[in-house]
This record gives sequence, structure tokens and C-alpha cells, in this order.
Amino acid sequence: MKKITILFSLMLMLSINAQIADDESAQIADAESAQIADDESAQIADDDLEEVDLDEIVVSATKTGRAKKDVSVSIDSIQEDEIKKKPAQSVLEVLRDIPGVTISDNGGSGLKYVRIRGESNRRTLILIDGQPISQQKSMEGGMPFIGKNQIKRIEVVKGPASVLHGSEAIGGVVNIITKKGGDKEFGGSVSLNYDSSNNTFRRDFDVSGTVEGIEYAISYGRAESGNVKTPKGSLDENGYSARSGEKRLSGTGSSSEEHSVYLGYKNDKIHTGVRYDKHRMNYKIYSEPTGEEPTRDSYMNIPDSTRSKYSAFLELKDLTENFKKLKFDVYHQKTVRDFDIFIDMNMKVDVAMPFPFPSFSPVDMDYLLKTRTHNVQTSNGGNIQMDWELGDHYIIAGLNIKKDDIGGTTKTRTRIGKFTTQAGPFSPTVNALDSYEHYVYDADMLTSALYLQDEWKLSDSTILTAGVRYTQVESNLNKTNDPDITGTFPTGKANSSDDNYSFSLGLVHHLNDDLSLRANYSQGYRHANLVELYTGAPAHGSTPAKAGNPNLEAETSDSFELGARYEKDGLNIDFAVFWTEAENYITTNATQYENIGGATTLGSELAISYEFEDIGLTPYASLTYLQRKLNYGQGHSTKDSGVPTLSGRYGLKYLLEISDMSYFEADLFSRFATDTKMEYSDKTSDESKSWETLNLEVSYTIEEEESERVWNLYGGVYNIFDREYQAFDELPAAGRHFGLGLTISF
Repeated sequence: MKKITILFSLMLMLSINAQIADDESAQIADAESAQIADDESAQIADDDLEEVDLDEIVVSATKTGRAKKDVSVSIDSIQEDEIKKKPAQSVLEVLRDIPGVTISDNGGSGLKYVRIRGESNRRTLILIDGQPISQQKSMEGGMPFIGKNQIKRIEVVKGPASVLHGSEAIGGVVNIITKKGGDKEFGGSVSLNYDSSNNTFRRDFDVSGTVEGIEYAISYGRAESGNVKTPKGSLDENGYSARSGEKRLSGTGSSSEEHSVYLGYKNDKIHTGVRYDKHRMNYKIYSEPTGEEPTRDSYMNIPDSTRSKYSAFLELKDLTENFKKLKFDVYHQKTVRDFDIFIDMNMKVDVAMPFPFPSFSPVDMDYLLKTRTHNVQTSNGGNIQMDWELGDHYIIAGLNIKKDDIGGTTKTRTRIGKFTTQAGPFSPTVNALDSYEHYVYDADMLTSALYLQDEWKLSDSTILTAGVRYTQVESNLNKTNDPDITGTFPTGKANSSDDNYSFSLGLVHHLNDDLSLRANYSQGYRHANLVELYTGAPAHGSTPAKAGNPNLEAETSDSFELGARYEKDGLNIDFAVFWTEAENYITTNATQYENIGGATTLGSELAISYEFEDIGLTPYASLTYLQRKLNYGQGHSTKDSGVPTLSGRYGLKYLLEISDMSYFEADLFSRFATDTKMEYSDKTSDESKSWETLNLEVSYTIEEEESERVWNLYGGVYNIFDREYQAFDELPAAGRHFGLGLTISF
């Protein structure tokens, strides 16, 4: 932390000196040129995004508003109007068809995780308004529990982005940007959605507006989901439906509720606001059938997962001619999660009988295990960022601090039922045995970082961007009495630290107004979380324990990318080819977490469309090609890495303008993926066969001119041919199903 303080002080001193020098030169600068520069800056300013084409402006790539064609990284955005037309169960579902992005739901119908360019969920950083969703106790990464009516847009940065966004951004970043006020004094929307694949019923409501600079936004959403219906039957607690008779060990249903309140103020020089969010969910965790006869009943459930968050920001603009922006944001987040494990089985075992002579007696034994873990994580964080425009340089510098505290309890009951042995003339009876265990743990992690980025306009057509980030991590295990942890840390206490420098370099060159080329080098960084360092994965009678390891090295990556964007006369092309080398992956061996190897990824992404405006037709395709090689060390490497070689979506969109105030849209498309196989470090493997589905989405929109009310009715039929398939790392897919929704905006 001392290094961070010293570096930040030096950064402030250098900025002051640079400001003084620039002020002196500004006095003799040509006033007209300065005005033009200010106008250009204002055009792309973060807070003026409402006044420009949002489809062309992104903020996550550079932490300031920039036209998409001017950034050197691969980035996609999904706008509010498109999100509202999707009867999706999760907001992440709308990202499924972005090239390079995979949405996995291997835990339950309400659980969605993001993978980018083949990297796992925990190597993808999820942000809401630029602030991370920290999940120290989740090994699957963060989940954004948020209603779609709260969202203004979603941006996805593909490839390592640790220089600006920090740890976990090895695969990329998903930034969900929420609504803040509105163009009218009072507006809002009501949405109703139904999905027949698991009987999801969702309703959302929001109001927002701006009155004399005062912004407000209020939203509420709720959803319930049943078990997923596949062509083979329903994934319920007792098994597939009667159509198959194959046993199921757990269900896939869920329910969720979220609400938020925002209040802010905005004018030409200042933008400030406070926000409160609360999201609550419970769900059943899906597990594959074991096929093992002893198990009579088994499940893993999350009866309560709640995240509440308070956040605030203050943004000052145009403080001087060159000091363009100063922004502060802080947040306090508390996550509470209960985790239940239940196992009921009948075991046939041999019991040693030493009297009257050594022998083994076969017995039938009932075994019951009940475990509840109560986890609490408190996260406090903040960010300070300063933006300067010094001649042809646009410089941002910032300080980021985050403190995570986790604590929890685990209560376990184990019961071995009454049984009688058969050993010669003796038949001793053993009464039922009950045992109870109660364990606690407490740990914390402080992450501090400084970042600096210089965007240098070499010419009217060429932009060079360079960045660096220094990160320092300090963590502590404060106490525990869990024997699965104290076996590694006898005193129940431990500490560790880590630091890292990450760099990035990007270049954009505009050949003309329609075509831009880009090249980018970036580094990714992910430090071990508190589970991997200390608490591990305790057994408590259910599975072999995995101990923490305070000596873990951080995961790192280096990535190179070349790309091009073209847009003219209805033709849109975005193409990228990339190569990534990742090292020090954190995984588990038989007993503990450890660094094992890494991965080499070669891939390309293509998004292409052409609009025949006269007839309203737009054929399009979004495709991803990946070749990924996993290196487990000790001479063990494999290209069976759990990602399909080719995947994507292609289709045909149709737009019919019925009148000036109403229109109809249709989208007939196919999703597909080639064969996928995953070979693990112990050389076991899983695989999924290639699959393809045909789908249709439609929407009808009516705009009322006088009331400014907009009616949007939308729906879709998915997996039209009722294909039976299971994409890798996902639930068995739903069979033929439909979605239906209605949104009324006012």
C-alpha cells in the first residue's frame, strides 16, 4: 500500500507540472484551434452520450467515451431497445450471439455465466457501471442479478483488459451500464415475459426522468422459473419426466427479485448521483445422474443468495481548458449466500469383527448428510480518475482500491442408521450414530492499483494508445477452526501478498471514412482469491477436501490482435484474429489448489451483415473460430480444451414499416457449434456432439405520437425441430419452446 501511495503522489505532482506547462503554452495557442479541440472532446464526452449515436460510442474500452471505430480492442455493445425485445431469462442471454462470447448455464436455469475467447467464467470480469461484482466464494465468477429494465446498454470488451479494469479481466470484460434519469420529466416502462422452456414468468417495472437537472430512476423486477424441459423430459428433482425414467439427482428451478433506486443531479459541469440496489435469488443446482445405486436422494441448493449495494459518484467536467474530467466513485456491497448439501444413501460395507475371531461382516448401512454453509462477503471500493487533454494526447490516470472481507459458518449433521452385523453366533446391534460439526472462518483481501493511459493522436487518421497498471494485493486468513483448513494452517491464521505490472499498446489507422484497421497488444492478470489461497473447498463428509495454497502465483496472459472494421452502403464487417498465451492457471490436484500450466489460444471472430434497404432484408452472420491448447505441465498438453472449433449464428432479418408509427420485425436464424471435447489434468474427458438449431424471433412496435407511448409485442420459437443436444458446460438444452413478451414504454 505504501508503494501505491507514493506512486499516486508522484502522479499528482507530474499532473500539476504538466498542467502549469500546458497553461503557459495555451496562452499563445490559437484560440480557434483550441475551440475546435474542445468541441471534438465534448462530442465524445462520457456524459454526452445521449446526444450522439449510441451504436457507435463505447466507454469500457478506454474508460472515456470514444467512437467504436477509434478503439484498438474488439468491443461490442447491446442497446436498451434490443435488450427489451428479448424474452430472455437473464440479461446475459442477450450476449450469447456476440462472436467470441459463450453463455454457460451448467448450474441451473437461472444461473448464467460468461466465457470470452475460451477462458473460463472466473477469468471474465463482470462490472455494473464500471464497478466489479466481487465473488470471492464463487469459483464460477460473478453473476449480474439485475433486471433488464434497469439497463441502458451492455458493453463487452474481448481480450485481456487488466490495464484499465484489473484482476479477472484475462478473457475480457462485461460492463452493464444502468439508467440514470431520462430525456423526459417522467417516463418508464412495464414488461411481462414468459418462456415455456422452463415456465419462466418475469415482470419488470421502471420509472425515470429529469426535472431541472435532478435525475431519478426506480425499478423493480421479479421472476420464477421451473425445471428445464428437454426433448427427453423435464429436469426435475426426481428425474426426467416419465418419458424416460432415468434418475435425476437435482432440479433446475429458480426465483429472483431485484429493485433499485437512483437519485442524481446533472448540468454541463457536474454529474453526481447515488444508487441503491438489492438482488435476491434462490435456485437449485443441477448435477448429472451418477448411475450409482446407493444414492437414494441428493441435492445441492442455494436457498438464499442476496446482494445489496450502495454506490455514489461525482464527475466534474472541463475544470480547466486541459483538465477535462475528474471522477470519484465509491461503493459498499454485501453478499450473503446459503449453500445446502443433502445426501441420503444406503451403503453395503464390510465391518471388521475382532471377537470371537477376526472376520469381516457384511452390513447394510443407512447414511445421511446435511450441510449448510452461510457465507457473507462485504466489499468496499472506490476509484479516482483524472482526464487531461494535452495537445495531441488524451491522458487518463486513476487510483483503484477494493477491500473484500469474507466470513461464514458451516454446520454439518451426519447420521449413520441403526444396523445389525452377522458374524458367526454373534449378531451385535449398533445403534444409530449422530455427529454435529460447527466451523467458522474469516479472511480479507485488499487490492490497490494505479493505472495510466495515453491516447496519442499521431495524425488525423492514426491513434496510438499505451497503458500501464500497477496492482498490489495483500490478503489474510484471520481465524478458522475448520479441520479441513487448519490441516494446512495449524494456527488458523496466514497471510500473503502479490504485485503485478500490466501493459497494453494499441494502434488504430483509418484508411478512409469507411475502413479502419487496428492492432493491439494487451496483458491479463488474475490474482488468486481467498478460497484458492486459504479457505479451500472443505469436505465436511461430502467430497474430498481441497486445501488452500498461500504460495499460488497470479494467472497472467499476453495477447496480440489484428482487426478491421468496415461500414458503407449497408455493408458492415468487423473482423479480428488473435493469439493469446496464458500461464499459471489455478486449479486443483487431489488435495489442494495449485498452478498448473496454462493455455495457448488462436482464434478469429467475424460479424458481417448487409442491409437491402429497399426490401427490408438483412442477411447476417456472427462466427467464432477457436483453436485452444491446454498445457497441464509435466509433458501433458491437449487440444481438447472444452471449446468448439467453430460456432456462431447466421440468419436473415426482415423489417416492414407498416406506417410512420408502426413496424414489424422478424429474424430467422440458426445457432450451431461443432464437436467439443475436454481432457482434464487426470486425463479423463467429457465431450459433446455438434449441434444446430433453427429459431424465429418476431416483434411488432406501435408508437403513439400524442402520448409518446410505445407498445412492443415480441416473441420467438426456439429449437423449432426439437433437437436433443447438450452444449459443453451447459444444461441439457431445452426442446422446442417459445418466448413471449410485452413492453409498454411511456
